[in-house]
Order: sequence, then C-alpha cells, then structure tokens
Amino acid sequence: GMMELVNGISGTSSFADGHWLGVEGREVVLELELSKAERLNEVVLQFFQQPDSWILAPAQVTVTYSLDGKTYLPLKIKWSAPSSTIQ
Repeated sequence: GMMELVNGISGTSSFADGHWLGVEGREVVLELELSKAERLNEVVLQFFQQPDSWILAPAQVTVTYSLDGKTYLPLKIKWSAPSSTIQ
C-alpha cells in the first residue's frame, strides 16, 4: 500500500518483492504532509523499470514544497530518464 512510500525500505531488483508501489496513468500526484515545518536535506525517489514487463519509470518528475498548503514552489532536482532497471 501507500506506506511503501515512506517506510524506508528500498525495493529490490524484483518487482514482486512487495516493496514497490505501482501506479498506472499519465500523471500521478503524491502529497506528503508533515505535522510541522521541517528542514529536509534531500528527497530520495527510486523507480523500477522493466520494459519487457511493461513497467516503465516516469519520463519526468517534479518535486514541489509548500509552507502554507496553498502556494507550491519547485525544488531544484537532478533528473534524467532511466536507462537501467532500478533508478
């Protein structure tokens, strides 16, 4: 379920290991709401890609933040489309 997003456990090279969350659609919006303002040093995202199984990582990722829940500002991120199995 959705707890895989924040449980700190990384998925393996098998999509059937129970630690990956699959979604289907053109755009997915995920929101993580903290109980109080916190300084984050990094946001780590992992994506699984196995084209032979029709499992594709996103072509683009945008990360934003908000202090008031109304105005969202983009974070600068390093991103390149995946070319290997685990990204």
